[in-house]
Amino acid sequence: MAEKKQRKSKGGRPIKHGAWSLIARGELPQRQRQLSAHLTQVREELIHDLGPSEDDLTGGQKLLIARVISLVGIIRLMEIYASEHPILSKDGKLLPCLGENYLAWVNSLRQALLALGIKRAPEKFIHPLEMIEAEEEKKAESTGKG
Repeated sequence: MAEKKQRKSKGGRPIKHGAWSLIARGELPQRQRQLSAHLTQVREELIHDLGPSEDDLTGGQKLLIARVISLVGIIRLMEIYASEHPILSKDGKLLPCLGENYLAWVNSLRQALLALGIKRAPEKFIHPLEMIEAEEEKKAESTGKG
C-alpha cells in the first residue's frame, strides 16, 4: 500500500495571494476587503464609458465587464502579494503567481478590454489659432509682470 503524502510544513506551503479564492468562491480574502471598493469603481467607470448606464449595455458587454472585474481583482491580489513579499524565492526563481500566471492574466484583461472597445483616449486637437492666442497671453503676462 502506498504511503500517503504528508502535508508540507508551513514553510513549504503554496503561496497564498488570494487570487484563487476569488476564482473558486467569488470572494475576496478577508484581508483584502478594501479591494472591493476599487473593483466597484472600475465597474462603474467601464459602464459609464460604454453606456452611460447599465441599461444601455448589451448582454455581451455586461458579461465582458464581469470578466474584466474578475481579472482586475485577480491581478491586483497578485500585485498586493508581490508588494508585501520578496518576489524571488530562495532558489532565485520568480514567485509562481508572477512567473507563471501574471502575464497570462494581464493579457486576458487586455484582450477583454479590446473586445469591449476600450481604446486610448484621443488626444485633444489644438487649433493653430488657439496656440497663437495662448502664446500671446503668455507674452502679455510676462511683460505685465516685469
